[in-house]
Amino acid sequence: MGNKILLIAIFSILHSYLGAQSPLFAVVRPDGTTYICPTWDSAYNRATDGDNIYLPGGTISFANLAVSKRLYIYGSGHHPDSTIATGITTIAGNFSVLKGADQGSVEGLNITSHIYFGSGLSNNNRANIQGYTIKRCRVSNIVLNNSTNPNTAFPDSLPSNLAIYESVFSQLYATYGNSHNISLSKNIITSVVQSVRFTSFNNNIFLAGPGTPIPVINCSFVNNIFCSGSTFNQCSSSFYNNLKVGSSNFLTGCAPGDGSQSGNISVASVSDIFIFYNGSGFLYSDNYHLKPTCPGINGGTDGTDVGIYGTISPVAEGWVPSNPHIYFKQVAPSTNSTGQLPVQFKVRTNN
Repeated sequence: MGNKILLIAIFSILHSYLGAQSPLFAVVRPDGTTYICPTWDSAYNRATDGDNIYLPGGTISFANLAVSKRLYIYGSGHHPDSTIATGITTIAGNFSVLKGADQGSVEGLNITSHIYFGSGLSNNNRANIQGYTIKRCRVSNIVLNNSTNPNTAFPDSLPSNLAIYESVFSQLYATYGNSHNISLSKNIITSVVQSVRFTSFNNNIFLAGPGTPIPVINCSFVNNIFCSGSTFNQCSSSFYNNLKVGSSNFLTGCAPGDGSQSGNISVASVSDIFIFYNGSGFLYSDNYHLKPTCPGINGGTDGTDVGIYGTISPVAEGWVPSNPHIYFKQVAPSTNSTGQLPVQFKVRTNN
């Protein structure tokens, strides 16, 4: 399967070099059967539950790209440095996960607006998505339900068992009600998470400035970095081996036994944490590895660093997608004296 995916990527690049009008989309079935399609619409219509769709680099403009099939969607990535050869895969618009997309995933996309779970569905057709994965994407906000009627007692989506890994986003929130059983690991979150319950946060970085709240219910925070000095007052939640600017007491004002905490670490300022951080928001030029003097080094519950470069499998450098990735290409502008077109590609994978 990996070789087939690589050949598809190379074919797409050569296609563009040889004067093609538009990028190519690939639909790959579990048995390896492959369809090359000229547009997203044609690829989506061809795809059936369980198929992979590989998107090329470049910008794909949609008011709302909606998915209601169990598909595994891959882009070429969003980091400018790691996509020099392929181009960034950008979805210019919203991405909606609708009923029928359960157990699917999206990876390696730059989504300029929001990921929505549900979009104006009636209550008898609610998009209670079970098990969807967002991995190595950059997105504005992740909206866990999106009701068109704020007065209804039932929003159109209450997703659960979601996994959000190694992504960069501003906010994760539910418009109405509380979504639950979500796993967030090794993400960079630039603003706030709210209205989630029974959710685990492991090795994330919260870049929110002082005073930004994290309103959640019955959640677990382990090995995270909090760049805010705000008081959380999340009395029902647990906090273990997190690093925080200011006091490491996450349960200020809580009654004894209401919530739990241990092993948390305090630093005086954000400048004590990272190799390099611009100090406001997220930039690709930042370096979120920990300084050698940071007390979060080997400070996690597993003995590795807190933050996104902890665990036995740290965040992939450059957020490179897990499918075979072309990071270098060299295509001659013309054929040589024997009529051959010299081509050189370098490829790596990050699982």
